[in-house]
Amino acid sequence: MKLAHSVVLSFLACNLAFSQITPEQILVQAATLGDAERVSSALTEVDPNLKDPSGTPVLTLAAKSGNLKAVRALLWAGADPALQDAAGKTPIEHFTPDSYNPIQLLLRCYKYVRENGVQSKDIKRRNLVLVSDNYVDFEHPDLAKNYWKNELELNGKQGVDDDGNGFIDDIYGWNVFTNKPPRKPDFDAHTAVEKAYVTHLLAEISKLTPGNQKPQDAYNVQTKLKNSYTNPLVRSMGFGSLASAGIIMNDLTYASILQNASHGTHVAGLVVEGSQGKALVHTSDWGGFEATGYHFAIDDELKIFNSSNTFEEFTTRYTELFRAACVKNGKRGSAYLKSTGAGIVNMSWSSPNKGVIAVHAAYDRFRERKNFPAELPPIDKLSPQQYDQIFGKPTQEARIAQAAAYALLIYENPGVLFVIAAGNESQNNDSMAPLPGYLSNFFPNVITVASHGPTKTLSPFSNYGASSVQIAAIGENLRSTAMNGNYCYMQGTSMAAPVLAGVCAGIRNDYPLLSPRDIRNILMETSEGEPSMLGKVECGGILNAAAARSLAENKSSANFGSVVKTLDSLPSLGSIPPAVMEFTPRKYSTVAVAGGRFDSKVIMAAADVRSKELIISSGYAFPEKEIKEAWAKNYRITSMGCSSNGHTIAMKTGNHAQSFLAFDQDEIARLQASGNHIKALSGYAGNFSLMMEPDPNIISQRFTMPTPFTKSRQQWVLDRWAEGYTLTAVGGDDDPKNPKNGFVFVMSKTKSPVPPQSFSHAGPWPEKWISEMSAKGYGITSVAGYKGRYIVVMTKGATTDMKFSNEGAAQKQWLMDPK
Repeated sequence: MKLAHSVVLSFLACNLAFSQITPEQILVQAATLGDAERVSSALTEVDPNLKDPSGTPVLTLAAKSGNLKAVRALLWAGADPALQDAAGKTPIEHFTPDSYNPIQLLLRCYKYVRENGVQSKDIKRRNLVLVSDNYVDFEHPDLAKNYWKNELELNGKQGVDDDGNGFIDDIYGWNVFTNKPPRKPDFDAHTAVEKAYVTHLLAEISKLTPGNQKPQDAYNVQTKLKNSYTNPLVRSMGFGSLASAGIIMNDLTYASILQNASHGTHVAGLVVEGSQGKALVHTSDWGGFEATGYHFAIDDELKIFNSSNTFEEFTTRYTELFRAACVKNGKRGSAYLKSTGAGIVNMSWSSPNKGVIAVHAAYDRFRERKNFPAELPPIDKLSPQQYDQIFGKPTQEARIAQAAAYALLIYENPGVLFVIAAGNESQNNDSMAPLPGYLSNFFPNVITVASHGPTKTLSPFSNYGASSVQIAAIGENLRSTAMNGNYCYMQGTSMAAPVLAGVCAGIRNDYPLLSPRDIRNILMETSEGEPSMLGKVECGGILNAAAARSLAENKSSANFGSVVKTLDSLPSLGSIPPAVMEFTPRKYSTVAVAGGRFDSKVIMAAADVRSKELIISSGYAFPEKEIKEAWAKNYRITSMGCSSNGHTIAMKTGNHAQSFLAFDQDEIARLQASGNHIKALSGYAGNFSLMMEPDPNIISQRFTMPTPFTKSRQQWVLDRWAEGYTLTAVGGDDDPKNPKNGFVFVMSKTKSPVPPQSFSHAGPWPEKWISEMSAKGYGITSVAGYKGRYIVVMTKGATTDMKFSNEGAAQKQWLMDPK
């Protein structure tokens, strides 16, 4: 087939020095070295299930490198953890069995969820927060208007699944463990006097929250409540009846129970407050006030008890039952989440020991039934060596089973943001895999939250983790809603999580195109840096709600201009301020720029429609301030250049939406999903910036990763031309002295006919070739490179009356009247 495109093949001799490296080879190298950043970049155009020449999957190579982020990038891109190498081994089979290191657990996790999970992205209510907690008082005055109710069930028949979602009478929520609607606790406070006394008790016990009262005053309150027996339960049952049953229900105990029972209601209030009233809340109760524990596995243990001769044999079968029960609950919880259409789930609980408790309980029952007290001493009599020998694997497998339920829930709902409390044990979560809170290190739609206090330092009780805990939020001495229309103070990471979840709900309400991963990145990028948080949380800072909302607005396509991420990695050139040159409409208009402040190349062409122009020449840092000021004056970016000497930005008048960002696959995909497309880019030493804006003529786009301009890269362009794509932009350079250098090509499939195009090879400015192509009706539409290594793209039908500046600092006089 004859193509309507031509390629200049006048290769220079120096180009023979380039290694003919392909994107596939780059991915293999990056995975082998555990270079997570280059792995992510290569995945823009290479299949994550690629194998090297020996038949080894790149996922296996990354796993062997020991870099969890490289492995994670491949899995997030769709790599199959069950893919085998030439020897028939999967990636996980290259590890020592049951070593429980993070990469092994990550691979095991993804293998499991891919085999057992079905993903759904149908999010109907992005600002709806499913509060995974105990009961939420939906009648509370501060919650009633924000509490989402299932109207079909509310207006339907009792005992009938009116909406057909598999949950009967789920008007106000669902209890996953009991498989029933959540049950409101009854505190025997029915009269006005009793309700008033409950309010008084909650106010009193709130005084015991650290930071809410002086130590002596707190002691006095505690002593007073301990010696008082006037609570509604004592009045109802009688002190003697309770005492004879061994129940000492003083007012302190009663108030503590009431406060704990208000946990879910307190969390819901913080969500609504953090969202500035924009969040809806609903309940998904994972136990609540039902005495469920983990009896679902215990009830079945008799089936395996008699056939188990050793405790090891018994626990192996028991943990299988335990895992099956956990996963059943995970699937049920996922089904309910999907039925609500919620966009956020708040998990203000930390349950590291439930699986361990279940195994311990099974051990005690095994001892009793088998009557082997000598061979199996009580747990508290075991030496550390005996404990590890007996419980090492069973307790780890129980923890994994517990985490698997939540991993399945998270995997099946990639469009939902899960906010998890880090825990209140003052422990390092990085060393506590595979607890549920660690899953933020495995999935992009999870964020784990630590707590800080008024001084912005980590709360003494808060768990932490440089990789497994992303950020901290205020979690000390917070007042919020409580049961029966009351209020109380609480503290903990349980409070920090809903503070952050509320901010997320507000953002999802206002900017629905942002994905969970977008929001997670926004929160971390805008966090307020705190020295005490370095090494404690991944972003090294605390929640900055105002900054997060501002960046969310900037990332929204509704905003006319935004700097999403900036390129600040260029060498410093001292304190030279950016030069901003503004021009009135003139005959020649800038169509392309290349290079930085002191080595720029400007291409101008005669313009039929003339407009004001502005050129920013920045020599020491990315000119974000100047671009924003130009946007405010209705200028828009049209072309960009970059080198070791800085940036050159060309702009013309306009009023359309526009975004400027670093080369980030997630950001690009998000903006493309909202109708934006890459229109210009530049880069140096592997660091790329690009401009995106709406273009209704573009149907789809493809782009390469930064690579030298090799024969395989030329063939990639030819192949896209054959598929009906056109070259939209090219940026970068491929100086062989810098291995990180390379060019990025952006190609678009458009609604309008594709014009013939041609491009020069990387080399000195091809003035003769440009003249020859111009005579054939081609004009320059894109340029990349600097200092004698340029690529020029020419398109048939573009303006042929062109002028080119000499390489060097942009001269205002020449730009005003190019010669």
